[in-house]
Formats: sequence, structure tokens, C-alpha cells
Amino acid sequence: MPSSLRSCQLAVVGGGIGGLAAALAAARAGRTVTLVERATRFGEIGAGLQLAPNASLALDELGVLADVQRTAVTPPRLVMMDAVSGVQITELDLRSAAYRERFRHPYLVTHRTDLHAALLAACQSHPLVTLHTGHTVTRAEQDDSGVRLHFEETLSLDEAERRVLMLVNPGLTDPPATVNTLYAGLQIILPGETAQAHRHTSNAFRFILEGSGAWTTVNGEPVHMAPGDLLLTPGWYWHDHTHRGDAPMIWLDALDYPLVNALEAGFYEKYPQRLQPVTRPDDAGSRQFLHGRLTPAWLTPDGPNSPVTRYTWTETARALDAIADTAEGSDVDGIVLEYTNPWTGGPVMPTIGCRIHRLRPGFQGAGSRHTASTVFNVVRGEGATLVDGVRLDWSQHDTFAVPGWSSYRHINTGPQDAVLFSYSDEPVMRSLGLYRAEPADPGA
Repeated sequence: MPSSLRSCQLAVVGGGIGGLAAALAAARAGRTVTLVERATRFGEIGAGLQLAPNASLALDELGVLADVQRTAVTPPRLVMMDAVSGVQITELDLRSAAYRERFRHPYLVTHRTDLHAALLAACQSHPLVTLHTGHTVTRAEQDDSGVRLHFEETLSLDEAERRVLMLVNPGLTDPPATVNTLYAGLQIILPGETAQAHRHTSNAFRFILEGSGAWTTVNGEPVHMAPGDLLLTPGWYWHDHTHRGDAPMIWLDALDYPLVNALEAGFYEKYPQRLQPVTRPDDAGSRQFLHGRLTPAWLTPDGPNSPVTRYTWTETARALDAIADTAEGSDVDGIVLEYTNPWTGGPVMPTIGCRIHRLRPGFQGAGSRHTASTVFNVVRGEGATLVDGVRLDWSQHDTFAVPGWSSYRHINTGPQDAVLFSYSDEPVMRSLGLYRAEPADPGA
């Protein structure tokens, strides 16, 4: 996937003069910047500042020199005096032709408040800068994958409709996407919270990672969550979230909105109230349809999506365990099972296919590539996936992507089974006649 330093996303902690100047400089260089300030509003205190020509040059390159000059004073001369005797040592005429020719930028005297205001206004108007107040950073952790900031406060769901850590490819930021057609994010809801009901034309699902005591209501049906469950939210279905447990609930959020947006078919609507009314029994879709090949004879298909609202981990684990260790499986993906629509036997949604993979200890997958883009989440175990010569080591709850036509190979490096959940745009590729696959060596 294409990427560059210009698409790098940066975080700046602190909204003083230095923080605002750093954010503005990065944004003017083409970086996307998020600045967080612990105070509830931006402000500056302190005395005046003397800005030498090099400081004026920096302000000019930041595009704020003219704004600073409106309230600053340009002194006629700079006088150096002995601090003890008061005797003048030397002076510099700040308005002379020689001074202007040598330094080219003015010597200014301004107040900290005025300088801060000019930088703040420039950041507020810049499209690549996002400013947040009232958030205290307690610590920062950095490794090869990036930087994680830890906050004293959490963003409430009254401030944000959804609280999501977006897993965005640096080369796919507009709109944010994980692979060309699909998006992945990690969403969290805290005990006692509810999330606003809404709907969108994008198909979506939740794969639950941690927690208990929460449910999402989908078109009037409360669908309960437990780790390993797959919950469907087909396009244009109303959905909201409620958490009555005692610990955070975390899930992998997946949508096809990069594809929908590319087709210019993206629509969104908020429900008039925060939560929609309950009109169906809890987990009705799962209880009616998760019985192997037995389906309710009094019902008929209603649209292209699976009627199963919740594929429970209990059923998924039972299916994986029922397959004998002597089963051949796939030399590429191990023992791999697909979540299916009981009406059609096909994918759960017309744009997204979901699978679960069991890689036995010692599994060394064959190399392959195909035109479908795939996102993986590690349910348990540890291992590595080679993607176009890059080794991605993974363990529980890690998420990684294999873009379309990238060669890849899975390896189980642990002593136990490794289990991977995956979703892809394979249904789209097949329906358009564009799916193809072949053996391929991803390199060492």
C-alpha cells in the first residue's frame, strides 16, 4: 500500500506557545496533527516577549507574522547596558537600512497572550489540525508500531457518538481505511454507558474481544455480547449499544464503508431518541437459526444478509473442536470454517465474508495470494504471517491486514493451537468476476 512521511499522523501534548507552533509547523508540512491540552480551554499567561529576527523568521514561515505584528511593538533601537553601573555598552538601530538588509525580519516586542492567540487561531483554521482540551496525558509508550498516549480522563459517549481506535493504513486516510474496501477499529463502551442509535448504508459487524454485560439492539432485537461472538449489523439497520456490566467491553469494529463511499452510496441517519425501542425477543436471530442445517419453515428470506444476528463463540468453538485432528484442512489457512447465511449457504453479507482459522502447533502454511483484501484478528495463540517479505509477529487480540494480491503465509510458532478470525471483500470480488488466487512465495 502506498505511504509517505507526508501522510504521517502526529500527536502533540500541550497547547502552549511551543505546542501550537509545533502542531502548526507539522500541519503546514502536510502532516495530520492531533493536539491535546489538559486545561479546559486554551490560554496563556506571563509577561512580554522580545522576538529577535530569527524568531520573526520562524513566525513568518508559520504564516502568523502579520497577525503578530498587528499587536506587537517594533522598538527603534536595541540598547545594551552594564547591569551594575548602568553605563551604555552598545546599541543597534533596528530601523536602519543596514539592519534590514542583514536580518530582513523585524525585532518585535509582544505579549505572550497575543502570540499564543495568533498561533491558536492559525491552528483552529488549519484543516489538518484537531484540537482537544480537558485531557491529561499520564504517560506515553513508544515502540516500532507507533506511540500510545494514556489519558487520565476518558472521552464520554456524550462527547463522541462512538469511542473507537481506528486502525488506519497511513496510505488510506481519506476516508480512513484499513484496506482499500474495508475498515477496522477497536471500539470500547464503559459500564453504565449507552451509545446513540443510528443507521448507515455500510454493512458492519462486531467481533467481541473482552467484557460481558453489554448488548447491541439491532432493528429492535437485543443481541448480547460475549468474547468470540460475531454480531452482524447489516446496512441500514438501526443499532445502539447498552452496557450493564462492571468492566469495559471491547470489540473489533468492521465496516465496508470505504467501498460504499467509493460507490457514492453512503447514507447515515440518527434515531430520534438515544435508544430504539425493543420490538423482538433477545437474540431471536441466533436462537431461530443456529441449528445446523435446520431453518424455520415459517420464515422466508428478507434481503441478502444472514438472519443470524449473533454467531456465538460457543457454537464456533464446538465446530472447531468437532473437526478431528486428522482432518486435512487447507495448506494455506489451516482448518478454516466460514460463517454462512443459512438461507443461501453463502457469505454473511453481500460485501463481507467472515471465517475462523485453526492453525495446529507447528503449522507452516503454504504461500498464496488472491485479489481479496483480508483483515485478521488473533483470537488466541501466537505466530507470524509473512506478507510480501515482511514478517508480522502476532499474539492474542492483535489485528493485521493482508491487502489484495499480496503474497502471504501463516506460521504457528506456539505450543498450542492458534485461532484467527478473518474478514474479507471476497464476496465482492466473486460477484464481479474479479476473484483469482494462486500460489505465491511471500519471502522469508
